[in-house]
Amino acid sequence: MDPTLKAKIAHQLLTDMPNYSKALSRTAKYILDHPAEFGIHSIRESAARIGVSTNTLVRLSAALGFDSFDDLRAPFREALLASDIAAEDMGWLHRLNAMSGLASVQAQASASAIGNVSKSLRELDPEILERIVNKLFKARQVYVLGLRASYCLAYYFYYVARMALPNIQLIPRQMSLPLDDLAFAGDTDLLFAITSYPYSYETIKTCAFAGEKGMSLVLLSDSLVSAPDLHPDETLVASTISTHHFSSFIGMLSVMETLLAGVLAHGGTEARARVSVYTDLRDQTDAYWKPKK
Repeated sequence: MDPTLKAKIAHQLLTDMPNYSKALSRTAKYILDHPAEFGIHSIRESAARIGVSTNTLVRLSAALGFDSFDDLRAPFREALLASDIAAEDMGWLHRLNAMSGLASVQAQASASAIGNVSKSLRELDPEILERIVNKLFKARQVYVLGLRASYCLAYYFYYVARMALPNIQLIPRQMSLPLDDLAFAGDTDLLFAITSYPYSYETIKTCAFAGEKGMSLVLLSDSLVSAPDLHPDETLVASTISTHHFSSFIGMLSVMETLLAGVLAHGGTEARARVSVYTDLRDQTDAYWKPKK
């Protein structure tokens, strides 16, 4: 079977989704967000998880040019079998899980974290990463947006990336709305937005506003389809599965670290010189604690 078939299906789903019915659109989003689960489960199990009828899955299979649901699922199942996850000694997880107290909680959270990082980095396309880095450096102004819990990620990205990108700013500023900061932005500017489910209304609204202004839009999210009417130029997808109620950010952070590495590498000698200026300034102003001589 064509090893690129899974990617081709994902591309077709993204392209055709705006024309789907609600049931087909929900099914397409599930496949894009949960390709591993889709490759494992039967048609009845998948339908139950999505909340649609089995006939919806049959209709989507036909719309994508497949003779049956099994034919549609096959590329996802083969991708699982061909997975090249590194074999590691996970005995310590089993030992933790068998212990009393919070040890089992620690084991489950650790396994989830390892899985998120592994999946997020394994599925990170180097071509997409390179395109995003090039867009960041070509933009007149780069705006970084992350609201609610995503703010911590947005601030960290801005804090490090500014060493290579002096034209970057974190929004919103002065306790304003992020839309205010984009009032004078245009088609030579770029918005880098970070969001995960449940998606911040203000973030989605700002992304849509950026699109209306002709800005480039890059998303770091847990889904290729954060909102059906949103059409980013590029999307970095990370796994956010957790053992508690809230999304885990460790997968998103690992993808962001990789992006930052690309940004600083692309910045070259200028970025390194800027880092030196910051480092020297902090040494001169005793920004960091040092033991007394």
